[in-house]
Amino acid sequence: MRVIIAHILVLICCVAVDGCDVLSGGFTPERPLSRTEEATFTPLVMAELPALTGSDVNGFRFISVRTQVVNGINYLFLIELPDGKCSSLVFYRPIDGNDADLDMVSAEPADCPKN
Repeated sequence: MRVIIAHILVLICCVAVDGCDVLSGGFTPERPLSRTEEATFTPLVMAELPALTGSDVNGFRFISVRTQVVNGINYLFLIELPDGKCSSLVFYRPIDGNDADLDMVSAEPADCPKN
């Protein structure tokens, strides 16, 4: 039953995310964040990232997001920190969509895009 539900959710997501244009690794192409995503994830980044990076994150900015559906949704964010360095963050949202259960899975240094 869970497999069927997961397949249905993937199909729904494929329709909602540009016809399921997915890159290797199962992530969608990079795109700007929606206002809803930014409002949801800004407080989480502010709360979690300082402990992982050891630096102040006030004034960070989101550069892009990619998503992946795997028993929930993985959000891979590229952010620029106030010191000009970039970081790649992965958050996981369970299938039930409960924002109280959002977890930061990883934070790693990343290459900043060239302007």
